[in-house]
Amino acid sequence: MILRTLSPLALAAMLTLPSGLAAAQQGDSLQHVTFDEDVVSLEFIGNVNNSGPNSSQFGYFSFVSQLPAFNGTPETAATANFTFYTEAVNQRVTNNGTLRVVDRVGTTTVYLTTAPASFADPESFRSGTPIQTSTLRQQVILDTTTGEFSVVNINTVTDVAPFYLGGQQYQLGKAGNRFRTLLRGKSNAAAPPGFFMAGYAVGVGKN
Repeated sequence: MILRTLSPLALAAMLTLPSGLAAAQQGDSLQHVTFDEDVVSLEFIGNVNNSGPNSSQFGYFSFVSQLPAFNGTPETAATANFTFYTEAVNQRVTNNGTLRVVDRVGTTTVYLTTAPASFADPESFRSGTPIQTSTLRQQVILDTTTGEFSVVNINTVTDVAPFYLGGQQYQLGKAGNRFRTLLRGKSNAAAPPGFFMAGYAVGVGKN
């Protein structure tokens, strides 16, 4: 009966715990990581690969409000506690002089790492335990002469799953939370990846 009340993400997170530990820890205190309005909650390091209208955007968090972003040194993808993977599809492409404006929608999944991630293997950024999913609306503005671009994302959290880190149980936001991500990046002449990017996210509204 208990399992039927859990979201798919919560069930996935619980199944990663050792046998017998999941049931024992259900009653432990849960600490919510909040997305406070206009306060930096996340910092991103990532890569982008595009194929036709489809875009894969992946990487790790170099800062997570209220949580340790890394489990060791050097602070790289291999020691990151959290990774992300966005799958998006073009809705509209508009050319304005040397600027190309791309509007996309998609889904972002955040993972608690279970093995080191590497940009040499994009799939490694979604090999961990999913702890948050969100819908995404994205606008990309690319300068076709320089290869530089900027991105604005609005994410709305649709599902979360509790997880353990350092012996404490956490939850990364809650359903309905929104956050705005601002990214900058540059195309890669020797793709893959197609693009490099970095930036940060802040809460939107009263989360």
